[in-house]
Amino acid sequence: MFKNILQSILNFFKPLATATAKELAQVALSAVVAEVPKVVSGQEKFNSAVNNVANTLKAAGKTAAQSVIAAAVEAAYQGLKK
Repeated sequence: MFKNILQSILNFFKPLATATAKELAQVALSAVVAEVPKVVSGQEKFNSAVNNVANTLKAAGKTAAQSVIAAAVEAAYQGLKK
């Protein structure tokens, strides 16, 4: 299941073709899965997942545009809905 979700996220980012697209997809999926059990609104979960991805990348010494991170998180949420 998660492999299919990761593939969906990677397909979403193919036009960007960056070296970190796969890593970004994996981090985004992990962030989304971590937010699922929280009892907060969908927007709060989304914002928290975006912040989680940004912080994870920063801790690894990497960066990505906020809009790219948000798109990765959105793709992960959409992949989990399917």
